[in-house]
Amino acid sequence: MYYNDIDFDILDVKLIFRSDFRLRNLFKKVLTSIFNSSNYMKELYEETFTYIFPCYEILFVIQKSKG
Repeated sequence: MYYNDIDFDILDVKLIFRSDFRLRNLFKKVLTSIFNSSNYMKELYEETFTYIFPCYEILFVIQKSKG
């Protein structure tokens, strides 16, 4: 799915949206759910919404390569 030159396999990627303000944080939790619902939605976010709704962090789930 993802390709890299390091000795790890990327198993999953999650976009995390956060805010210190309660109302905004609720909205950002909805964004987190929507944009992490599928790979298509992650790509849509990257192409269209990156500068409109900046991501707070990106969570990678990695595993050491077996070869």
